[in-house]
This record gives sequence, C-alpha cells and structure tokens, in this order.
Amino acid sequence: MSKRNTRKKAHNRAAQQARKLTGGKFLRLMGKSAGLAIIIATLVTLASAYGLPFADRWWVQFGIMFAIYLLFYPYLMREFRPKTYLDKRFVDEK
Repeated sequence: MSKRNTRKKAHNRAAQQARKLTGGKFLRLMGKSAGLAIIIATLVTLASAYGLPFADRWWVQFGIMFAIYLLFYPYLMREFRPKTYLDKRFVDEK
C-alpha cells in the first residue's frame, strides 16, 4: 500500500474516532457552552445597563450573541476534530 493511502486511512480512522460522542466529551461540551453563554449574557447585560443604545434591542443582542458564538465555535468543537500527529513511518525521508 502506498504511503498516501496509508496516511489517508490513518486520517479517516482518527476522524471517525474523534467524532464519537462519549459521556466525557458531552459533559465538557456542555460545560464550555454553559460557561460561554454566561459570559456572553453578562457582557450583553452590562452593555445594556451602561445605556449603550444598540444593546437595548433584542435582535441586536441576539446578533451579538450569535457572532461571539461563531467566533468561539472552533474552541467548543475542538474535541470532535481528529488529532494529527507526525508518525515516523509516514515522514518523507530526504
């Protein structure tokens, strides 16, 4: 089997393993999401309390929350991406 096919199979195996939902991954995801939601809600509440005119509208608050969530999405879903390590067998020798 060629090195390329071996790498591809190893990557596919790692991706399949990373996508599996386990109890620990689920709890960490819920913890991260809850923490982020609390931080975002606090920031929006403080912005509204300080009298910022754009923060009084619910649709603007929703937009701010959604934008911040999109920024933190890669951090939240980090555990569901495969970890790629360099294996000595697959490093091209010169």
